[in-house]
Amino acid sequence: MKDERIEQAILILDEYQKQHKIEKQSKLLSAVEYTGMPSGSSKGNPSENKVVSGISATQFCENVRATVNSLDSQLYEDIINEFYIDCSGSCDFIADKLKISSRTFFRKKDLALINFYEMCPLISNMKLAVNWQ
Repeated sequence: MKDERIEQAILILDEYQKQHKIEKQSKLLSAVEYTGMPSGSSKGNPSENKVVSGISATQFCENVRATVNSLDSQLYEDIINEFYIDCSGSCDFIADKLKISSRTFFRKKDLALINFYEMCPLISNMKLAVNWQ
């Protein structure tokens, strides 16, 4: 049975990939001018909704990146960045790139995920949201 802390960390890092796409889309939307004129739609202004969504996605991604950059070891940072943030290749490829064995990679990856779990403010917020429901 896998450690629940690791599973929670993976959930946040998987969500990062989704939010990062929204974050990149919001940068494209910044080129669109918002006139401030009332919208005829009863559902609000879709452009404004996308911008607001982009802001929260940006904040989410910034929280994840800040957490990764403050992990206890450079190796932990490198593992999380390579495998979850940049998605730069297979475990074996990343292990070779980091000049560690595959076995060490898997062991250190779990430790890096636990360290991420312990430091990430988003996980605390996620626990609070679950308790509120």
